[in-house]
Amino acid sequence: MKVCMVGTRGVGKTTLASKMFAHAIDKGINVRLIHEVARDCPFGINQAMTQQSTKWIISNQMSRELFAESRQASLIICDRGSFDASMYARAFFKDIEESTETLIRASLAWASSYDKIYYIKPTTRKIVADGIRNTDIDFQRKVDAKFEDAIRLLRIDLPRITIVTGK
Repeated sequence: MKVCMVGTRGVGKTTLASKMFAHAIDKGINVRLIHEVARDCPFGINQAMTQQSTKWIISNQMSRELFAESRQASLIICDRGSFDASMYARAFFKDIEESTETLIRASLAWASSYDKIYYIKPTTRKIVADGIRNTDIDFQRKVDAKFEDAIRLLRIDLPRITIVTGK
């Protein structure tokens, strides 16, 4: 089984993923946790995000998920899904390069590989600064609107999506 947390920055994806991971460990489940790959991105993120960033994040997310599958984990928990970077790209870029668009389409198709998607919605709470994440509420809302659009566009069946109100 593979699950992912999706949503804009600062909504509680990492917290939820970590709690699920700890619970699975306590239950003796063979589990892999895939941490947010954007934090390792050698290109800009947040307002400095580039199309190179998008390509790097999407390809590395998919690669890490495939690696976890190769280790035959019973449960794979993804702190972000492959299409998260796509939502940021759609929010950021007016003109998307063909190579970036190809990976975006692939990441959207990849969404069908998740057995469960937890879409965490932002709340009115202030985003906690961690030195990496963007704390701009308007930016958070803009990206969240792209997630809403993607869920409608992908026609992801709602039983697979759990909408969770952020922390």
